[in-house]
Amino acid sequence: MSTHILKVGLLINPWAGIGGQVALKGSDGINIVNEALKRGATPSCEKKVEQCFTLFKQLTDNSKIQWICAPGEMGGHTLKKMHIPFNPINYNAHSPSTSADTIKIAQLFIQEKVDLILFAGGDGTARDLYTIIGNKVPVLGIPAGVKIHSGVYAITPQDAARCLAELTQNPMMQITEQEVRDINEEAFRANKVQTRFFGLMHTPSKPQYIQAVKSCGIESDELLNEEIADFLIETLDENTLYFIGSGKTLDCMMQKLNLPNTLLGVDAIMNQKIIQSDLTANNVLNLMNQHTHKLLLSVIGGQGHIFGRGNHQFNQSVLEKLSPSNLTVIAHKRKLLNLNNRPLIIDSFDENFKNKLNNRITILTGYDQWVSYPIR
Repeated sequence: MSTHILKVGLLINPWAGIGGQVALKGSDGINIVNEALKRGATPSCEKKVEQCFTLFKQLTDNSKIQWICAPGEMGGHTLKKMHIPFNPINYNAHSPSTSADTIKIAQLFIQEKVDLILFAGGDGTARDLYTIIGNKVPVLGIPAGVKIHSGVYAITPQDAARCLAELTQNPMMQITEQEVRDINEEAFRANKVQTRFFGLMHTPSKPQYIQAVKSCGIESDELLNEEIADFLIETLDENTLYFIGSGKTLDCMMQKLNLPNTLLGVDAIMNQKIIQSDLTANNVLNLMNQHTHKLLLSVIGGQGHIFGRGNHQFNQSVLEKLSPSNLTVIAHKRKLLNLNNRPLIIDSFDENFKNKLNNRITILTGYDQWVSYPIR
């Protein structure tokens, strides 16, 4: 009986997500990468890939996959670190790598006739792959970017591992079409959400592991925003510093307070006054050390993420200092119902924080109205 070997091309965008922790709202382009490094950001994409492969090695025999990748930081370095053998392609990426490297490696994957491309990055990486791959080869994304609106990504790095492990068990890979979307980063930095549909790519048909396309719609019933905003304002403590996450509901609260709001970033207020706007991860840590604090955070519609999507300022170091009692999560009941019983998601390196939440979280859904909801 022959053994099915899955030929998988691995592509890592090592700079994915680096702009998020220093409030740059994305990581597209060499200028943004350089600015992020100048501000003290450190790459985190490789850690996401390591999360995936750590679980993958526990779930299945790696001999069922033939890995193809570029040497160096776009693939080979990580596989060597994880003690996973691979066949290198004849290409050396630039340092720092660019979208041109992603495109060239994708072309070589097609020449190598891979069965699947496993890639780590954000929407920009998915968009670059789409320009070459289209629907020629199925793809599976490890979420590592700031902006992840596309439906070609696993929900978490661990879900990418689970999906990949199941694919090794069956030579027949069922696939489905998923949207590739990307946001206009320049508009994003100006507090405008402008997403563009680029096309459809094939992904493994494993809906339990693949994220939904992010919902960007505005709630038709603005009264809920008003009610929640009123309740939050009435319960603000003048001696507590509040970190204000992104989202329309919290924007409504800031408007009622007549305070400027970074719609797609993090602001800090105290005694109904702005303390600091558009914070970086280090800004958040410094303020946490100085003040009694609470975090107000919205659930991302359509996906259910709390941490790990668009709020990389709340990184592992921040979550290590954050007590669940100092976290208020906000979501309309309609938003929760649209998740179709899927749990909320924390995509983070900090397992201790996840454990402290004990698999459920209390969510503010209206004026002093709360529900308990599962989390993973």
